[in-house]
Amino acid sequence: MQKYSPTVNRVLAIFSSDTFLRDSGVVTLGAGISKALTLLFFIAAARSLDTAEYGVVRTSISWAMVATTLLAPLAHMFTTYLAKYAHDSRARALYLSNGLAVSGLFLAITVIINGVLSVLTDITSSAVWFVLFGLAVFHLYTGFLRGNFRFLRLAVYQILQSVLQIVTLVLLIAFNKASVYSVLVIYGSAWIITALVLEGLSYGRRKWSIAPPSRDMFKELLSFSVPLIASYAIHTLLLNGDILILRIVSNETQVGYYGVANSLAATLLFIANSAFSVILPTSSRLSGDEGLRQMRRGAIFVGGACLVTILGFWVAGDWIIKTLFSPRYLPSIQVLKVLVVGMGFYSLMNVMSGYWIAHNRGHAYALVLACTLVSALALYILFIPAYGALGAAISFTGATFLGFVLMLISLGRIRQSMNCQGA
Repeated sequence: MQKYSPTVNRVLAIFSSDTFLRDSGVVTLGAGISKALTLLFFIAAARSLDTAEYGVVRTSISWAMVATTLLAPLAHMFTTYLAKYAHDSRARALYLSNGLAVSGLFLAITVIINGVLSVLTDITSSAVWFVLFGLAVFHLYTGFLRGNFRFLRLAVYQILQSVLQIVTLVLLIAFNKASVYSVLVIYGSAWIITALVLEGLSYGRRKWSIAPPSRDMFKELLSFSVPLIASYAIHTLLLNGDILILRIVSNETQVGYYGVANSLAATLLFIANSAFSVILPTSSRLSGDEGLRQMRRGAIFVGGACLVTILGFWVAGDWIIKTLFSPRYLPSIQVLKVLVVGMGFYSLMNVMSGYWIAHNRGHAYALVLACTLVSALALYILFIPAYGALGAAISFTGATFLGFVLMLISLGRIRQSMNCQGA
């Protein structure tokens, strides 16, 4: 039998006995591999297209993310209610069917709005529809997997769709068929194809069922989702508004520079999203104090990982951009060094939000995000015209620092409120 040092044995014992760390580790590993493959996808796209064309790709993806604002928060709805009633099959069937009804309503609204805006504007490719439907499937399917505590399948889903994206793009590049349209079609379709394959393989072992929708339950889910939709709308504008404003105020070349830095800085968000994926369903089943302790552990885990990542980009960011993306993107270096700090603050905000959503405090989170967005827009107007992509990074970092401070202040007040209710 192989022997390990006492330190290694202690670490292995912690991970084997601690469900949160084990599940977070699985999701983080899957998200990490997926993020690395997605980064390779964007590197390949940036190298095969010219700077302006790559700017169109990033603009179209940002547009689709904004367009799915009504759908993405529904993942949290599925996660919260499926996890809360994990041992009540009848309630789960009812919440699943009514959740699908709510999702259908918002999908129809999304298609109508995006169709009208696509006609009125011309800043995206027509392939944005593939990205929109791909993101819709991704959000709803991941919410379903989290609510069923199927974290291993969630990790597999993320990895396989990223493999499909990069392999298909490499083949197109090899045959000189890569274009803005094909890159976007690949990016969006992979989410749908992978989900269909995974569910098809497990069709015979499926243990969930649905029940006829109920008007009262439909209204309950709709009421729960509205503040989440408001929060996610602001969240989406925060993460994509900088690119859209750059495209409007500046030019596609600046969007390309910022897109490269953003692709790398988003590494920090996948760390936070991994912890969030575990915190939300587990906090839904825990009391206020137990959920708060879980959230603190997640924040410490994410904060440490983000700090290491930020230092890594500060030290090796120049080499990474020159080597992976080519010297054409040298202006992205300074943008990256500023942007990763802002992504660190926002990652901590994201982890903390899991506790708020699980305990029905979505309205408070939406208010904090609204303050963050207003400050970001003011800073964008001030800095982007003068500094371009670097100005967008400075603005985002300043706004997220303010948001993080507000989250800490608001968290203390929410805890006091919950203690008073329990007294």
